[in-house]
Amino acid sequence: MVYTLDATSITKNTLARQAKVRPDLIYDLYEGKTKRLDLDTLNNIVNTLRALTGNDSLLTMC
Repeated sequence: MVYTLDATSITKNTLARQAKVRPDLIYDLYEGKTKRLDLDTLNNIVNTLRALTGNDSLLTMC
């Protein structure tokens, strides 16, 4: 099953704070504007999404 960020009721700002990344990065990911992303940062975001949702299912940003 695939979930969207909107369907999880997690705000972009909350995700940014919990993942300890710049809010602009989350907004750019959401809008598909990210040109480069460090794999450690991506791993951190994914682990944060898993922790916030309690779900290991595939999550999409939009």
